[in-house]
Amino acid sequence: MKPGRPEKIRVSHPLWMPAADYYFLSAALAIGVFFLLWAILTDANEQNPWLPSGIVASALAIGSVIIREIILRRKRRQIAEAAQLLDRTILSVKARKGAVSPRLTLEQNAALLAEIKRKSDAANVLARIAASHREVYELCEAYLRAAEAELPAIRPGSPRIAAIRKGIDYAGRLHRYHMLKWAEIESREFTQSAAASETPAARLLETKRALGVIRTALGHYPGDSALLDSQRVLQEAVSALEVKSLIKRAERSADRQRFNMALKHYKNALTIIGESNLPDQERNEITMEIQARIERLNELC
Repeated sequence: MKPGRPEKIRVSHPLWMPAADYYFLSAALAIGVFFLLWAILTDANEQNPWLPSGIVASALAIGSVIIREIILRRKRRQIAEAAQLLDRTILSVKARKGAVSPRLTLEQNAALLAEIKRKSDAANVLARIAASHREVYELCEAYLRAAEAELPAIRPGSPRIAAIRKGIDYAGRLHRYHMLKWAEIESREFTQSAAASETPAARLLETKRALGVIRTALGHYPGDSALLDSQRVLQEAVSALEVKSLIKRAERSADRQRFNMALKHYKNALTIIGESNLPDQERNEITMEIQARIERLNELC
């Protein structure tokens, strides 16, 4: 493997589908079985053919739910065991992170870079675990701080200069790779959690967490186009959720005849819309609707 380029390890990933698609297909299969059995039993002059057909279809639907839950539990257990294995095999790295001596010798430099490579390889094997990528980029940050602080104190002509500069380049490339992988996985998990949340408050919280992950990565790589696109999309989602939340609060306040509080919520919503990057058409439609509601409330005050 060339220095600075993370080794690409092919990992086979299981075929999987989103919950909504799985349940839709299960329901379609159960309905198909119901009508098939109903037709067969009707041709056989069976009395009440819908009863056994319904029992079989219901059992099929329930069974599909149980099977999916069993598979998910097994997968979660495998991921947890893999994470524990990662922690056990590279536990020594954490101790090394805070134990770099003031003078970074050639031997120490080589040992630290070897630890970074070993942990990077482990993170690539457990490619879907965000925490493993975070561990790598945090270790790279620790090395980069130590190496960059050491360089000015090294006398000219020392072989340590070339070795440490090479290490800085290597750790810098791995830092970018693993930080971007962490941001991709972590933000996707928060976004999926937001989509599965039952309440607007929970969706807003999870979306803000995803946005926080992206902003953390942007703090290191502000020019990354993928991160900038993700930030724009997530910021639009946060703004839309915040506006919806304020509109609902205003509606509740108006129902309770707390008109001043309702006006406050609507005006806060207008402020968020004005500062957001929502599409112009959507922004204009929401603004006009809120302004119309404000006018009606002003007539009641």
